[in-house]
Amino acid sequence: MDLPRGTDEVPTLPRPNGRGWLKATRDAWARWWRSPMAHEWDASDYYQLVSIAVLLDDWLRGDLDSLKELRHWMQHYGLTPKSRRTLRWAMPDTGDERGPDEARRAEAAGRSRQRGDDPRRLRPIEGGRT
Repeated sequence: MDLPRGTDEVPTLPRPNGRGWLKATRDAWARWWRSPMAHEWDASDYYQLVSIAVLLDDWLRGDLDSLKELRHWMQHYGLTPKSRRTLRWAMPDTGDERGPDEARRAEAAGRSRQRGDDPRRLRPIEGGRT
């Protein structure tokens, strides 16, 4: 099996037992295969990654029991920032010394502040007491 390596090409997400995937699961699958981590996987990893997609899909459907195993396997395959550091997988240089994960968070925080939605500020919630 030839696997794409961090390109726009994404292998087909099979439908075990005719399973219908949630859009969020299909989107995650595509992000995984377009990510730099895909360069570290080979054909023997494909079906385990399908299993991770099943666990993610189950969790998104409300099966909280799948979360522990989902976290374990996501870490194993470098799908979290912490696991990439543990595995010592270098992410592409973004030109920002903070590193890609910190740069991404800083960029998101900057967009929030531009909208006036600073996550550090407490805001009254609708229906709450002021």
